[in-house]
Amino acid sequence: MENLIAYFAPYGFSETELAAIASSFEKKDFRKGHYFVEEGKTSRQLGFIETGVFQYFFNQDGEEITTYIVGENGFVASLVSFFKETPARENIRAMTDGIVWLLSKDKLAA
Repeated sequence: MENLIAYFAPYGFSETELAAIASSFEKKDFRKGHYFVEEGKTSRQLGFIETGVFQYFFNQDGEEITTYIVGENGFVASLVSFFKETPARENIRAMTDGIVWLLSKDKLAA
């Protein structure tokens, strides 16, 4: 949680605002190989990576094609799926065990 607050702190948020932002996120442990989102499923959350590494990829002719890798202090999301509420066009999978702070679509809209 400290890394999440530290990420937003330089943008001029007050302590109260930072606390409100932080309270909107929920902690989730990811194990290596678990999916953040799978191709064809609608993403209902975005996440701030406290620890761990995630791979964005799609399958083409039975091969995984990696398009992006993101790690600690980065955000993980299938943005088009999340904001447009459409099926994801990529897979996002944990490459290592990690901790992610999740923000649901419902909490963002509130």
